[in-house]
Amino acid sequence: IEAEELPGKHLKRIEDAIQLHEQEIGGSIEKQSLTKLKLLLSNWGKNEYKDSKSIAISELRSYVEGYAGAIYVDKIEVFLKNLNISEDIVLVDLPGLGVDNKRHEEFTKEYIKQKAKAFVVCINPFNVLQGKEIEFLSKINKQNPTIIQRSFWVINQWDLPNETQKQEALNTFNKRVQEYNFDINSNRIFKTSALNYLLLSCLANKTLTERLIRHLDNLAKSGINVDLQNISLQNISPEKSAQAKELLTHPNIIDFANFLDTLFDYLNKEAKQEFIEDAKKELLQIIRILEILLKPFYEQYVSRMDIKKEIEQLEVKKQFNSFIGQLRAKVREFTKQIRISEERKQDFWKESSTNEILKELEQRLLQINLDDLKNHIMEGMDVDVDISTLPNYLNKKIQLTLLMRAKLITVVDSFFIKKMNNLLTEIELETLNKNYLPEEVKEKLQDQLSERDITMRLNGLTDALFYQYGEELQNLGSKLKECKDGNVNEYLNKILLMYNAELGKFVSKLVEELNKHIRLSMKNHAEYLEEALLLLINDYEDSIMLQISRSINLDDILRDEEQKQTIFTDGYERLLKLKSSVVQGLGI
Repeated sequence: IEAEELPGKHLKRIEDAIQLHEQEIGGSIEKQSLTKLKLLLSNWGKNEYKDSKSIAISELRSYVEGYAGAIYVDKIEVFLKNLNISEDIVLVDLPGLGVDNKRHEEFTKEYIKQKAKAFVVCINPFNVLQGKEIEFLSKINKQNPTIIQRSFWVINQWDLPNETQKQEALNTFNKRVQEYNFDINSNRIFKTSALNYLLLSCLANKTLTERLIRHLDNLAKSGINVDLQNISLQNISPEKSAQAKELLTHPNIIDFANFLDTLFDYLNKEAKQEFIEDAKKELLQIIRILEILLKPFYEQYVSRMDIKKEIEQLEVKKQFNSFIGQLRAKVREFTKQIRISEERKQDFWKESSTNEILKELEQRLLQINLDDLKNHIMEGMDVDVDISTLPNYLNKKIQLTLLMRAKLITVVDSFFIKKMNNLLTEIELETLNKNYLPEEVKEKLQDQLSERDITMRLNGLTDALFYQYGEELQNLGSKLKECKDGNVNEYLNKILLMYNAELGKFVSKLVEELNKHIRLSMKNHAEYLEEALLLLINDYEDSIMLQISRSINLDDILRDEEQKQTIFTDGYERLLKLKSSVVQGLGI
């Protein structure tokens, strides 16, 4: 929500949504929450409700009852000088559990769980330990029964129930205590009327307010005989004040005074000591946890004699294992990518590759000198023209097998050869520490990952595929004789055209098998490389470890380890001294 939208546009959206909902259900809904929201948003950002504000206690009521900005109040802190408790003790008035505001309910729960050392349970005599209250108390008792043991239990409004109802309230209270296994101090159970105590106390001290005067008749209803005639804010006689002071010891009133005395006495004496004892116990628990965690490190570091040598051995081994692991992973990943790559499934030798070969073949045939060709076929005694030597002569001129081999290397270069080069680069320079590779290993890696072996493998592939080439040349020679016609020049031109066409057919026929063999050759060579490289790594493990020991810089690592040793040994010894001190303080 943008600030400028508050409250106008946002409230309008909410009101429109409510109106639409009421139309859908055919009725109206309760809008108390909307009224509170309007109040909240109408004063949004006003300076009056920002930051903290100090006021006199006499002004406090005007900031609680009927105060328009009460919804913006986070908390109220009251500082009293004449209260019979130490200044470092804080009493918190919690909202309770039986409230409409869920945030207040959660605040009550969280405060008791996390901050309260004890609390006062104020009980309604007509609804003793029921619902959320008993559920929450049961939960607290399971999590931290000490809080329940230290708590005070006040059944308030004891002036309202009759004798039968009072007995039922006490029976229910005792039943709940037994049912939920509450360990309660019987001296901290009080049955009283806080209102009657407040009325008599204010009457005795002449501090009645208009609101309290309206409740004075509650004293008579409770069986407390006090003269209430002609009492006003301006007229409280010394006699009536003295009478009220004396009635503070009335059996129905004294329990509240006893509650205050017991509570304040506990806060001033036992609570402080219990807080310190609890703090010591919590500290001891933390110390024991830390002791368990730190002891293995302490024993490890305190027993070290030659830390430099030990660190060197550990670090070299660590770096060696990491480096060798990376080397092997790189090699295996190379083979894996060759094996599973979708790119390997493609046709490396494409139609365009065939067209390039045929075009080059045609160019080479056109470059043949006809006079040289005539001279060759007319050479020899007693022979006018010898056509049989022509196919071999032309083959030497065009060198088809060399042309095919060169093209094969080209078509696999972008996929396979570059991947081999990348693997070598990663091993030597990019991913791994190049200082960890001995020169001899680098040279052997370069040798294994050179183009030589894959080139030889592809040359062998062309040899295997061209095994019919000689027979093809012989067949071609027979066909050349059949086309003899006209003068020699015309005859030779026909021969070259036929030769070009027949070799074109031969190359196109080879392509059908070529791609399958290329894919298989690259896969086989990748697996051969993996085996050879892993064997090379295994053979040179000692050399690599020695190279690492020479190259590794241990100064920073050694300094860190020495610092760790000091921290763990000194810290653990100080922890034991602290533990001894705390245990002694607890008298364990």
